[in-house]
This record gives sequence, structure tokens and C-alpha cells, in this order.
Amino acid sequence: MPHGDLAQLAAVVGAVGAATLLLARRRAELLAGLAVAAAGEGMLAVALIPGHDLKLLVSPATHFAALLFGVAVIVAAGVVVADPFGGEDGPDDPWVDRALPRLGVTMSVPKEYKAGRPDADDTDKNWVTYTDASGAIVVGVNLAKKSEDTSGNIKNTAAAEMYADNEEFKSSGEYDLAMPANPVTNPEETQYKGKKSAENTVVYVTTDSQNPRPRELRLFYYKTSQGDMYKVTIGYPGKGDFTERGREVAENVIAGLDIKTL
Repeated sequence: MPHGDLAQLAAVVGAVGAATLLLARRRAELLAGLAVAAAGEGMLAVALIPGHDLKLLVSPATHFAALLFGVAVIVAAGVVVADPFGGEDGPDDPWVDRALPRLGVTMSVPKEYKAGRPDADDTDKNWVTYTDASGAIVVGVNLAKKSEDTSGNIKNTAAAEMYADNEEFKSSGEYDLAMPANPVTNPEETQYKGKKSAENTVVYVTTDSQNPRPRELRLFYYKTSQGDMYKVTIGYPGKGDFTERGREVAENVIAGLDIKTL
């Protein structure tokens, strides 16, 4: 091998390019991966082909012109693969961590979601919501503090809280969510960071007599060692284009939830 060290470097560069291609989510990332991979291939060719043979690629001038044409064809093919219709990159939808010190939790939500907070005269100030621009997907977290629970409404465990809510859904629905009685539910006892938690998925059609709509809820419950109860709710359309997106948001929100005091 004429240039062993160069061949090893070419292998590394090619591997980086291949990884970038596999992980690319946007056209620009795909093109960057293609360029890096092509650079690695070029370096490998220089390492493996003897010098006198490499000269044939650039001399005479017709050989060099053919080489440039081949490179142009490869680049054009990459552009077509990356975006066959020539469109612009889709909207960037990164997730961000929203620290909520008052509630003792950090939530991961899509960056563009707008926050909703209690008004100055609200008696319950221990909640925050995040809503997408269409209003179709709503993420909310509520904290019931033991120090403020003078009526003893907080249940003994997260599962007990979840089952109590589930019974209420079944018997009378939930007015604030336009939920009728007896929705389809899927209560589960789960684990959060090695400790007991609970979840429920609720499917129903709203009680709006003029425009009833299918809705789906994901609920997550966790009770801390200090007796505080966290409830995270993600609501989204139960049918249509937004359903899978809503389920994706729900999965990511619950997976990314960081409660500071367990």
C-alpha cells in the first residue's frame, strides 16, 4: 500500500461520513454526510493508487474534465436523494428543557410550545402548561403539595391517585376536559427512576354537541418521599394527523421528566 497512514485516516473520515448519513434528519445534514463520505473515498483512492496512475486522472485535460463531471454527477445525485422535490428544509422543531423551580421539576417540551401560567388571582398556582401553536396538543404539569393539602385529598400512592381519577372518569367524566362518563382507559402501575409511579391513557369523544372531537390523554403520576403529588397530562387529538405526533410528544415528555426531589 503506497500510503498506509493516509488509508487509515480515510477509513476514519469515511466512517464519520457514514454515521452522519445514517443519523441525518434534515437535507443539510444528509449533504454534509455525503460530502464527508466522498472525501474519505477520495483519500482512500489516493492512498491505494500509485502516483503514476493518479496522474492519469488529471492529465491530459480531457481526463481531468471527465473527473470533474463525475464528481458533479455524484453531488447532484446526493441532492436528489436528500430532497427529491427540491424543497427547503422543514421547520426545525428542537426540544428544550424548561426548568420550573417553583414546581421542583424540569420538563422537556418542543421549543415552540407556548407556556401558560396561573393568573395573579388564581388560588392554585402550582401548575404550568405548554401548548403548540394550533392548540391541538397540550402538555401540563400540576403539583399538589402536602403542606397545602389541608383536606387530605392527596392519596397514599401514585397508583391510588391514578385509580381514584380513573374511577371518577368512569363514573362522571371530567368537565374541564369535555370528557363524558365511561371513557376507554388503560391504567398502569409503572416505575420512575426505580420508584413507584402510575400512568393512564384515556380515549374519548368530547361532549361538545355541535362539534364532538376524538381526544386522547396520557397521564403520569408520581408521589415524592415528602408526600407531594405530581401529575403530568398530555392531551391531543384521538384521530387524525396530530394523533401520532401527540403520542410522540407524550412519550418524550414523560421520558424526559426530571423531578428534583424523589
